[in-house]
Amino acid sequence: MAASLDPITHGHVNIVQRASKVFDHITVGVGINRKKSYAFSIDERVEMARKAFFRYGDRVTVLPFSGLLVDFAYTRKIDTIIRGVRNSIIDFDFESLLNQVNQSQRAGIDTYTLFADPRLSHISSSVAKDLTYNFSSDLLSYVPMFVKMRLEEKLLNQKRIGVTGEIGAGKSYVTLCLAQLLREADKEVHVIDMDDIGRYILTESEEPIANDVREQIFELLGKDIKNEKSSMVDLKKMGKKLWGVPGKVVKFSEIMFNPTILEYTKRLEGKEGIILINSALFVESNMLSLCNNNILVVTADEKIRRERLLKRGYSKKEAEDRMGFQLSFTAKSKAISLSIETQNCGTMFSLENSVEKGDSHINAFFHREYSKLVERL
Repeated sequence: MAASLDPITHGHVNIVQRASKVFDHITVGVGINRKKSYAFSIDERVEMARKAFFRYGDRVTVLPFSGLLVDFAYTRKIDTIIRGVRNSIIDFDFESLLNQVNQSQRAGIDTYTLFADPRLSHISSSVAKDLTYNFSSDLLSYVPMFVKMRLEEKLLNQKRIGVTGEIGAGKSYVTLCLAQLLREADKEVHVIDMDDIGRYILTESEEPIANDVREQIFELLGKDIKNEKSSMVDLKKMGKKLWGVPGKVVKFSEIMFNPTILEYTKRLEGKEGIILINSALFVESNMLSLCNNNILVVTADEKIRRERLLKRGYSKKEAEDRMGFQLSFTAKSKAISLSIETQNCGTMFSLENSVEKGDSHINAFFHREYSKLVERL
């Protein structure tokens, strides 16, 4: 199979996956056309393709090439060229013409044609790039996660890193400390707090979608959680009726998910550099793709976390309910590790934050570990 792979998409991967059922070995040629301009260099395109096919081991080889594809095949002793077409007569006629040209140039080289999976026929490299420029939340439907990450870096100049942890572990404080340390290291840094986005939707936004969300929340929890002076949500009243009722918490999360992601994408616009995304629920709400599995997990002793929540004004029951809803540090870390392995993308770091504010452990962690993460991106 040969293509420019600028970048590789699920459509390309699907063609190789299906062809692997027919051929024992497949060479993927990454083309260099000097008349075309590419978003990614040939080395970057080859690297992404190799990551996409790493599970096939030595059954798939990825190589760059220039000039005629048929000549590339001939020099590699390849007797069949795999081509994918998008289920259109025009594409099929074009591929048929290419096959005739190939056979006229090098006798004995045949073409094996695969029609695109109808579920993937809308996918292309150019569409993936357009979606990136427009901060689409659906990019993973088009490309693997590591390609999504490279598109964000290349086209938007954004390196997205998540910060998560158990409630009361101090993740918000750690995020702000790391942002400050990065700025002192002359890095451009922006912080996006997912909790802040939730508060904005429930208590400030006048957009129609936010009004609809609030009406759904009132239907779920009752209109008595309204703010007495406005039609917004009173967060304290809401918390008393929400936490400790697992079914309602799950439904609440479902209502909030899409509007929250939409607001998140809006806040990405115009920002370059390192984006620190702070959320307690990366794992629980299936949001690891926001940071491409590049994430810092903050933990602290359970007793200390409980004391911190009580200092915030929560009752003992409210503290227990909130701590009980979220996954433990061990469960979060296990889920993140599985996602990194499955997606072949990401880096996880952890920070124990049981000490009080003002101690130097965060600074030491930054210089020991966090800078390594930034360098890897």
